[in-house]
Amino acid sequence: MKQHVSALEAQQVNDEKHRNSAEKYVLNYYLMLAMQLLGLSVETIGLFLGLLGMRTTMGNTDRWKRIQEQLGKAEETVKDEVILENQDAECEATLEKDPSRCDEDGRVGVTASSDAGWQKRSAGRSYDSPSGHILQATQGFRNQNCVGTS
Repeated sequence: MKQHVSALEAQQVNDEKHRNSAEKYVLNYYLMLAMQLLGLSVETIGLFLGLLGMRTTMGNTDRWKRIQEQLGKAEETVKDEVILENQDAECEATLEKDPSRCDEDGRVGVTASSDAGWQKRSAGRSYDSPSGHILQATQGFRNQNCVGTS
């Protein structure tokens, strides 16, 4: 992930349109990652920066939204790469254990389990918002790594 964030930051520094904006500094990308990992808001990160004696003005929310969108794309890229690597490793482990699991087309029949959850957005005490989403993860039997999401 770090290399993807650094690549995004380098791209933004070279983009004349964003030379003097929050998107120029890689620290802002790391702050956004910290927000995601800790479940915090932009305002909370502002408080955190204030405790560190740093500037607490968060500025234009459109800029932060662009940073979030760019990070989301980088995270999706990393997820896709990791899942492909995990799928290859699962196929190799399956064939190592049972070479007969490969059909005439070269496809490997792997064993996997899947779990899904319904994530609902809430407003106040109501947890029945239609804007929720389903998250599903599939785990390979041999290596116990994630081999798919939806």
